[in-house]
Amino acid sequence: MSFRSSAVSGRRLKSSTHVSQGEVFITRDLNCQVGMVLGSCVAAVMWDPERSVGGVNHLLLPPPSDPQDPALGAQVNLMERLINGILAAGGRRGSLHAKVFGGARMISGLSDAGLRNGAFVTMFLADEGIPCNGKSLGGDMARRLRVWPATGKVMQRRLLAQATHVVGHEEVKVTGLNRPENGGHVTHNELLRRSGVELL
Repeated sequence: MSFRSSAVSGRRLKSSTHVSQGEVFITRDLNCQVGMVLGSCVAAVMWDPERSVGGVNHLLLPPPSDPQDPALGAQVNLMERLINGILAAGGRRGSLHAKVFGGARMISGLSDAGLRNGAFVTMFLADEGIPCNGKSLGGDMARRLRVWPATGKVMQRRLLAQATHVVGHEEVKVTGLNRPENGGHVTHNELLRRSGVELL
């Protein structure tokens, strides 16, 4: 059994091998693997090793300074949907483990949204009493992940500088920041392909 849900609609979607921003993916299939590319975004991988069920989410928005801001509520919701999805699929809360990835500083001179994203997720896990078995956060390079959610296994690859540059500018456009866009004619996917990275 595998499913993912969208932060926009909340409905369950057909199982996919790519987890997009604002989505949660849950599976009991030990062979199921999903992929994502992270810039300042953060992915939380969570699983119950005793019951072979797990999931992953993909956080985009930086936590605001105002605790009442809806953007913070959206991040809390993504973490809660990950936990609740695993429990609904047969996991037990006391058996959950987690790993955290991403949170790079993508464009120098801008506020470090990646640092805040990583701090938010690690603090959330600590507050919920869920042990974090591993993490790879920060730095200035984007990451490509391949995740086996039901087992907690993760393979990570840091992207080359040119591909990281494009990922950073794509995130700027997605989050609506008024920053210059990449003026090159090579597409994001083409840069990743040239650097030996496969989008799953």
